[in-house]
Amino acid sequence: MVRKTDHLGRAIEAALELAAARGWRRVALADVAGAAGLSLVELYRVSPSKAALLGAYARRLDEQMLTGEEEGAADEPPRDRLFEVLMRRFESMRPHRDGLAAILADLPTDPLAALCTLPGFARSMAWALVAAGLSPRGLCGLARIKVLGAVYLATLRVWLRDKDPDMAATMAALDRNLRCAERWTWLTGWTRREYPRPEEEASEPA
Repeated sequence: MVRKTDHLGRAIEAALELAAARGWRRVALADVAGAAGLSLVELYRVSPSKAALLGAYARRLDEQMLTGEEEGAADEPPRDRLFEVLMRRFESMRPHRDGLAAILADLPTDPLAALCTLPGFARSMAWALVAAGLSPRGLCGLARIKVLGAVYLATLRVWLRDKDPDMAATMAALDRNLRCAERWTWLTGWTRREYPRPEEEASEPA
């Protein structure tokens, strides 16, 4: 539950609910402020644009994706760790499925918002790699980010249609896509842990 003092959280929830109801293109910042019970200046202080709202939501998903470490998980192979990390992200997104579907449908008609999400998407994939013990740095890291991004987007298409509470179809698709990505092992090196766990990182991945 979003706290009353969490203005950004309230704005994000309101934006996603409005997007589900009317489509992202028809959501105005004034609508978000009204639905969240905020004044315009309160909304501006935490998010001056719709693109900023999407970025803030993505960062919150990143935080949820990086929490919930299970005991003994650090000893699992990187592919299994990537599966667990990305499934936590899909689980966190589930309450907002309809709103996200509307946003994704409308992003092609909003090039500015689409462009603004690109750096955040790469950052999210970089942190997923870090959580799995794989470095996102250098040319090899860039290749890993691109491959994992493709895995995530391919699975996202299944997730958007997966209404099963157990997300069985999503899990099957993610497992299949990660196994397919292992064909790129020569490029990505997903067969061994080589990177510190997220709490050992001094800064965000480059």
